Amino acid sequence: MDEKEILAILKKMEAFEEGEFELASGKKVDKRYQMGTLTQDPILLNRFAVEVLQKIDRDKTKFGVVVTSDDEGVFFGFSVAMAAWTRFGLCSDETGEWKLPKEFVLSDHDKVVVAVHTTDDAEKVNALVKLVESRLAKPVAIVALYANEDVEFDLPTFTLVD
Repeated sequence: MDEKEILAILKKMEAFEEGEFELASGKKVDKRYQMGTLTQDPILLNRFAVEVLQKIDRDKTKFGVVVTSDDEGVFFGFSVAMAAWTRFGLCSDETGEWKLPKEFVLSDHDKVVVAVHTTDDAEKVNALVKLVESRLAKPVAIVALYANEDVEFDLPTFTLVD
């Protein structure tokens, strides 16, 4: 499935809009994706998770854990973990600091993919990466449904739509 096909599907289900929009962060963008609309079709969301995972060379980038944030991208992150047959960690930001439940054990041999619905919020993505590192695990990649082309990360980043 190429980017054109994905955008056509998103437009048809009214999960993608073009125009002038302001994000909650105050940043202005010319495209907006509606995760709430997309999550109404879990089969399609799973298909997108499989598509983004196919971009990763699993011989070079091995991982056994997917973590995501407890915001609108949670269903995408969970779909990625299910499609990859890995453990899943849900990070929360209740006090201004991202945390994993203390029961969720990460160790120095765990390789982790950070899954987000968009790379627009680089501060959040980097905070999730640092959280994984603080638990002594190794972040190996970032996956997202769509990317902000103005943002770059130190990890390989795989997206469906740029």
